[in-house]
Amino acid sequence: MRLSTIAVLATLTIPSLALGQDHPTPAVTPTTTISAEAAPVLDRTLAWYANMPGASTVLVQKMSIPGMPAMETKTKVSVLKPNMFSITEEGEGKGDGMGGMMMAPELISNGTTLWQAMPAMQMWSQSPAPKTLDVEATPALEMVGPATFVLEMFAPNARAGILEQFESVEYAGKSGEDDLLRFMTTSSDFMPAMPITLTIGPAKAPWIKRLSIAIPEGQGGPGMPSEMAMDFTKWTTLKNNADSKTAFAYKVNADWKKVDDLMEALMADMGGMGEGPGGQDQDGAGGHNANHKTVGKPAPDFTLKSLDGTDVSLSSLKGKIVILDFWATWCGPCRKGLPVLMEVAKARANDNVVLWAVDLDESKSKVQDFLKKKGWNLPVLLDAKGKVSQKYGVGGIPHTVVIGPDGVIHSVEIGFGGKDATMKKLNAAIDQIKGS
Repeated sequence: MRLSTIAVLATLTIPSLALGQDHPTPAVTPTTTISAEAAPVLDRTLAWYANMPGASTVLVQKMSIPGMPAMETKTKVSVLKPNMFSITEEGEGKGDGMGGMMMAPELISNGTTLWQAMPAMQMWSQSPAPKTLDVEATPALEMVGPATFVLEMFAPNARAGILEQFESVEYAGKSGEDDLLRFMTTSSDFMPAMPITLTIGPAKAPWIKRLSIAIPEGQGGPGMPSEMAMDFTKWTTLKNNADSKTAFAYKVNADWKKVDDLMEALMADMGGMGEGPGGQDQDGAGGHNANHKTVGKPAPDFTLKSLDGTDVSLSSLKGKIVILDFWATWCGPCRKGLPVLMEVAKARANDNVVLWAVDLDESKSKVQDFLKKKGWNLPVLLDAKGKVSQKYGVGGIPHTVVIGPDGVIHSVEIGFGGKDATMKKLNAAIDQIKGS
């Protein structure tokens, strides 16, 4: 269960949680401690899903916020190996998200075609289906939150995907016949550790029944709940036959607008998901922000330590095209976007392009351990106090800045809108700088 899977549960209460998916998971997760009591429960749960062709469930989330009517969302999730899935909203308010506050796309893969639709905006697109149930293959899954947990349970790398973001798994007792497992997330300077509890059915049918997250003290607003939860209801086994496959058909609404890429069109239509730092509107896929308050202005100078202890200043890089990416190890979209930035920087090295990833408020050892685990040769600067990020108006990460040889900020991109869109924007920015 990646951190991104449970983050949406607390989005309204903990706005600092990073959404989005991780870079592909490693084959093993040696750093997660699993207690002797927890191990057999975890093992039989994973085996239960691994030995099943597919299943469907209805995810129910209820939320009560002071001064607002109670809200409830129901999301039906169906999965059939190797690459069929359907994620759709059910009940009243379908297409409006939770009380209109959180819009989520509907995604349907019939194994050949992937349809992505945003009912609230009457917009859809289609593309070739991903080859597996790996959530990394479909950027739109970043917006459906805990629904991706169901896909991850049926994915080939389920164990690694579940354990990657956790320091420990403990047995937390019973609730009737059900077992409780408590997963503890890793902590960072930005985010305290969070206990995530899974309620799992008895040994004869160990379905996931409930996922709950305890809100860390001081992270929620006044009157906010101390716990948020998602119930997994109406589990049904699906067989790999013609009857089951009818769940993965999609009927196009002729009145809706078809676009080439739903996520790109959505971000553009919504102005990059609202206002960015400094109250400026964002536009374009991935939160590209042509009107960010820093664009067109001299990039603030700084001196930061690299991982080898060397002092690196922006002024020492004058004459180069500099890509600065503000990130953190706990940020899913950052982990997905950094390999793309590395690829662009390597390909454009002859154009005098350099990349520096500016880590926010994390220890040197934490970053080094992360890079070793990923196998990345990434040049990193440590913004230990966050002072440089403040100068650059960073309000959310990843926050990618392209600086020209004259030291002027040329473009800003906030968030990660997918590999193709990011490569296109970065290369276009570099080409424009080279041609000016």
